[in-house]
Amino acid sequence: MSLPKEITVVSINGQPYQNSFFASDSDISLTPGQQLLVLEYKDIFENYEDDDHTKITSEPYVVIFTVGEQDELTLKLPKIADEEQARDFADRFNVTLHDTLNREHPVFIQDLMKYKAGLMVDHPVFKSRGKDPVKPVTGQGENALIHLKRWWQLASEKQKRQFMQYLLLEEQIDSAARGEAK
Repeated sequence: MSLPKEITVVSINGQPYQNSFFASDSDISLTPGQQLLVLEYKDIFENYEDDDHTKITSEPYVVIFTVGEQDELTLKLPKIADEEQARDFADRFNVTLHDTLNREHPVFIQDLMKYKAGLMVDHPVFKSRGKDPVKPVTGQGENALIHLKRWWQLASEKQKRQFMQYLLLEEQIDSAARGEAK
């Protein structure tokens, strides 16, 4: 996987990432399957008026996606031209993954603290305290499917991506709860 120079890998699948001295910071090797990366954004902007600079660093973000056998993915940032755009990006961390044909690859992104809080809520100690706030409506199986399909058709591309990210997170949380996490 190729990364922009402004992205730092903190961990891969729960293991701290240590880049070797001679290795490129822009490429990491991933095995096929679901990946959970913790990434940070770091950039420096020169202020030529007073010969100083500003360093902008994001909080760590969880990025979850699946890699296939032949996937060569590239993590892309939006265009960042100035310090204000960099600060906005550091707060929102809206990266995308693209394959070699420049097709967007599904990815889930969440602030690391929110992700960890979600895992804690799913922990057996906390789970036994309360009931699941979302209860499925029974007796409407086929009707619910029709509604879901209709809402999907009405959703914007951004909303579809956000929903896919939600599904990826739910799958990650479920596999972690079952002890399948790497």
